[in-house]
Amino acid sequence: MDANVNYFAPATRPAQALKQPAVAAPRPRNRPAARQTPTRTKRRMGREAIKAGMAATLTLSMLTGLRIIKPMSLHGPVSWAFVGLTLAHTLIYEIPNKKSRNES
Repeated sequence: MDANVNYFAPATRPAQALKQPAVAAPRPRNRPAARQTPTRTKRRMGREAIKAGMAATLTLSMLTGLRIIKPMSLHGPVSWAFVGLTLAHTLIYEIPNKKSRNES
C-alpha cells in the first residue's frame, strides 16, 4: 500500500463520492386556484354594504342614545335597523357543513 494515497479524494472512492442523498420531490397541490367570478364580486359588495350599514346605524343609534343628536324618536327605528343588518351580516356568510369539511 502506498503511503501517499489520499483516502478522502473523490478519485480514490468514486462509488461513494458520486452517491447523492435522496431528496423527496414536493407533492403537487390538488387545490384549484380561486377564481374571481361575478357572483363572488357581487357577494363581496353585498357584504361590504351590510358592514357599512351596520357601522352607520350603530353610530346613529349611539348618538341618539347619548342625546348628541336631538330627535330621540330615531333611536328605536335605527336600533332595529342595526339588529336587522346584524342578522343579515350573520346569514350572508356561508356556514360550512360536515359534507363540505370532509371533501377538503
